[in-house]
Amino acid sequence: MKALICWLGWLVLATSTLEAAAQSERFTTLVGNLNSVVRIRVDGVAENGAIVSNSGTGFFISSDGYILTAGHLFRTSIGAEASKWRQASEGSLQFKIIVQRPENGKLKPLLETAMLVSSDQQLDLAVLRVAADSEPTVEISCSPSKISVGTVLQGIGWRPDQNVYDLILGRLAPDNISSASPRLRLIGVSHPGNSGSPLFDDAGQVVGILTSGIESAGQPFGQSYAVPLAQSIPLLPESSSCRRTMLLSAGVNHLPDEVLKGTKICVDQKASLKQSEVRFLEATGGVRSAPTGIQGSGDERRAEVTLGAPSGMEILPPAKVSVLSANGNYRYEGPLYSWDTQGHAVSAKIILVTRSKSQIFSPASFLEARLEASARPIIDAETRQSMIADCIHEGTNR
Repeated sequence: MKALICWLGWLVLATSTLEAAAQSERFTTLVGNLNSVVRIRVDGVAENGAIVSNSGTGFFISSDGYILTAGHLFRTSIGAEASKWRQASEGSLQFKIIVQRPENGKLKPLLETAMLVSSDQQLDLAVLRVAADSEPTVEISCSPSKISVGTVLQGIGWRPDQNVYDLILGRLAPDNISSASPRLRLIGVSHPGNSGSPLFDDAGQVVGILTSGIESAGQPFGQSYAVPLAQSIPLLPESSSCRRTMLLSAGVNHLPDEVLKGTKICVDQKASLKQSEVRFLEATGGVRSAPTGIQGSGDERRAEVTLGAPSGMEILPPAKVSVLSANGNYRYEGPLYSWDTQGHAVSAKIILVTRSKSQIFSPASFLEARLEASARPIIDAETRQSMIADCIHEGTNR
C-alpha cells in the first residue's frame, strides 16, 4: 500500500513538473514576442458629441508597420457602426489612433499615430499601419491551424490602466452560441483592453486574435472569444509573409462570395495568357557512313538529334523533321518523345541512320536533318494553385 501511495505521489509530482515545464516554455515564447505586441488607443468624437476613448491591443504582422487588432475599437459604442464618428468639414471621421510600443516589458511613453487601413466589422478585425520598415513581427501560423477543443492558448495584452503586460491563458472550449463567422471560445483569464491580442499555440505561432470577453462584476474575463487567424486572409497586407501561403492553403474557403465568382474566370484567363507564351525550338544534326573499300562491306552509322523543353515548359507534338541534305542509303526514326509523370512531353528526338552499300568502292552515305517544335509553359497543379492564390488576392483587394 505504501509503495502504491509513493508511486501515485511520484506520478502527481512528475505530471506537475511536466506541466510546469510546458508553462515555462510557453512563457519564454510569449516574452520573446513581447516587442511585437502594442497598445492601441482610439480617441475621437461621436456624432452626438460624446468624447470616446477605446483601448485595446494589437500586434505587428509585417515588418513595414502593419498591425492587426480588434475591429470594435473603431465603434463609438457597443453595437455602433464605425461611421458613427463625427465627421470633419473635409469629410474625414474625427478620431485618432494612438500606438504605444513596449520596451523591456513596459510600454514606452512615446505615442505614435497610426492609419486605419481596412476593417471587417463582422469578423471584428482591423488592420492599421504606422510609419516603419523594420518592425519585429510575431510568428504567424501560415497553414491552417490544427487546434481542437482542449488546446491551451496563451497571449499577451495591455490593460488601459497599467503599463506592464497581461499574460492571457485559455483552454479551447466548444462554442455554444451560434455565430455567422467561425470563432474560438476560450475558458480562462483575460482582461478589458486585451481585445486584439495575439493567441499563440505551443509552437509559438499566432493562431487567433482575441476579440471579446464576458465580464463579471469587474473581475477578469473567465470566458473569451477569438477569431481564427485564417479568417483574416482578406485583410492581410501584400507584405505579410503569410498571405500567399494562407491563400494557397485555404483555397476558396473563408472568402466572400463576390471574390469567388470571378476566381475561375480569372484563373482561366491567366492560364490562357501563360500558355500563349510559346517558344520555337530547333536542333540540327547529321551522320555519315564511311565509303566501302575493296572488301565491299557496308558501314552503318547512327546519330541523334534531340530537343529538350526549357524548365517549366512542354513540347507540343508533333515535331517537324526536315531533311537538309542526304545521299545514298539513309533513313530517320521518329520523332520520339519522352514524357514526365504528368504526361507532358519534355523532349523530342529523331535517330538518323546511314549505311554504305555492301559493294566494292561504294560511295559514302550521309544525312543531315533539322528537328523543329514549339514549347509552351506547363500549367500543372502547383501553377494553377498559384494562379488561384493570385486571383483571390486580386479579388480581395478590389
